[in-house]
Amino acid sequence: PLLGLPGAGPVTARRLAAAGLHTVRDLLLRAPRAYDDLRRVTPLADVSGLADGVTVLVTGTVRRVHVFPRRLLDVTVEQDGHTLRGRWFRPLPGMSKGFAKGATVALAGPLHTATDGTRELVHPTNVTAALELRPAGQGLGFRPRYPIVEAVGARVVEKVVEGALRLVFEAGVAEPFDASARARLEVPSLAEALAAIHAPNDALDGEALEALVSGRAPAHRRLALDELVAVQL
Repeated sequence: PLLGLPGAGPVTARRLAAAGLHTVRDLLLRAPRAYDDLRRVTPLADVSGLADGVTVLVTGTVRRVHVFPRRLLDVTVEQDGHTLRGRWFRPLPGMSKGFAKGATVALAGPLHTATDGTRELVHPTNVTAALELRPAGQGLGFRPRYPIVEAVGARVVEKVVEGALRLVFEAGVAEPFDASARARLEVPSLAEALAAIHAPNDALDGEALEALVSGRAPAHRRLALDELVAVQL
């Protein structure tokens, strides 16, 4: 069961269960819906030249925080005289506590152009703590983007997935296909497939990266094979 994994307290576990995610298996077999390339931090000075929809990782100092309870959280961050807004509609209670004025924060999300022409991130993820754990000058690598779970933040889902992956590699996972069958079918083991999908290698490039993003990687084929075999049986 998910209850007890890092990030999955009673309330979060109940909300995950409402979305059909009761066990580690349920969680890990739900593949990410997309991936964000956050291998580098984008300077705020470069944001103006990027198209809407491009996902970026930025850092800045919190200069302004507007809270409209249960309706909107509006945060402005600054870096070398350049600013960017982050906006969350119907924010979770207490979310504004993560944006103390003067604090340095890191946000990741897709760029938008507001009606007044300013650039903003709508519903970005606060990745300040995650970035602090990385070596200086490095970004966050390839970050899976999971289907939305009502009232559960994206970072919380990521944390539960990380704990679930660790459990799989510590306790092992049932492997119905032997090595010769996997070689013939050109698919990895189930544990390897889950790791490739939920914790992709930051060095991926070219065809391997395109296959992962488009859902055609060997790891995706392995999960599809498991589903088809189960249906046939």
